[in-house]
Amino acid sequence: MADKSTVGSFHEETYEDELPVRRQRRGEVVVKWLTTTDHKTIGTLYLATSFGFFLLGGILALVMRAELARPGLQVVSNEQYNQSFTMHGAIMLLMFATPLFAGFANWIMPLQIGAPDVAFPRICMRAPGMTMFRMPIFTWNVLLTGVLVLLAFPVLAAALFALEADRKFGAHIFDAANGGPILWQHLFWFFGHPEVYIIALPFFGIITEVIPVFSRTPIFGYMGLVGATIAIAGLSATVWAHHMFPTGAVLLPFFSFMTFLIAVPTGVKFFNWIGTMWKGSLSFETPMLWALGFLVTFLFGGLTGVLLASPPLDFHVTGTRFRRSPRSCWACRCCRSCTTSGRRPSTASRSASTTPGATAVRWSGRPPARPRATTS
Repeated sequence: MADKSTVGSFHEETYEDELPVRRQRRGEVVVKWLTTTDHKTIGTLYLATSFGFFLLGGILALVMRAELARPGLQVVSNEQYNQSFTMHGAIMLLMFATPLFAGFANWIMPLQIGAPDVAFPRICMRAPGMTMFRMPIFTWNVLLTGVLVLLAFPVLAAALFALEADRKFGAHIFDAANGGPILWQHLFWFFGHPEVYIIALPFFGIITEVIPVFSRTPIFGYMGLVGATIAIAGLSATVWAHHMFPTGAVLLPFFSFMTFLIAVPTGVKFFNWIGTMWKGSLSFETPMLWALGFLVTFLFGGLTGVLLASPPLDFHVTGTRFRRSPRSCWACRCCRSCTTSGRRPSTASRSASTTPGATAVRWSGRPPARPRATTS
């Protein structure tokens, strides 16, 4: 005689087998993904979309490298090269790196704080007892990155609307006679430098989550890391004009000091990351190896920023291979002529690339003339 558990399971299986099979209609999966409100699915959509744009931007980069492989025209024309240069930068910055942050934020942050979903419009869905200073570091970084997004992107949108008004409606907002190129640089870099930290801060948070796990020890200096992140977010909105030192139109002592100052909280982060690993039991799995590679790469990149915070040094290296600013340098094919000949492009080609909507001029083959000294 069969026991009751066997009989019960037999009846349940029989009942399920008798249920009609529900067939998915064509396109139902696509509609489900596009209309989902699940934060994990939305995060996956962000990640997949950003990776698609990463592939597109990478193809444009390969086209440019193929064109620069040898002197002369190989793959694209001058105009197509300039267009590829601009689209590669815009895609990588705005369509890959920034949405990538949104993908990780949507996926991870609600799970870390015990929230059922990403709250809108208020951040009020934390689990009971999850106070501000109990939140994981990644969540802190996402919060401050959101603040920077609200600060920086409206300025970029306003600058682009003004540029479109100049091009389509004949406005003179960025007219050179009214100091337009300098105004454009102020607006662009007020967005551009916080954008650096909009991209960087979420990955600072990811590194801060990875290192304690593979060091098998709690994070060292939690409050110091939170304070450093807040300081970086605040100072990032005060250093934009260090990209404009050679223009002579900014207050050099102030922006130099603020640029040196922002290195301090970054150093605090390094101190805490190294302190976490110092007495830990390290294991070098793949995530930890990537984290260590990040530390080395970011250290060398950050040290160049400390050097360039000095205006006298910045004057000499601006426009060289050490520091090539996309707003003050030439974004045209004349770079290849510089590489092959060791000479610099003419003043006309450099000034053309600093004005919005201007067409870059091919290098004339002559060095820029030095202005003659005049006597009054």
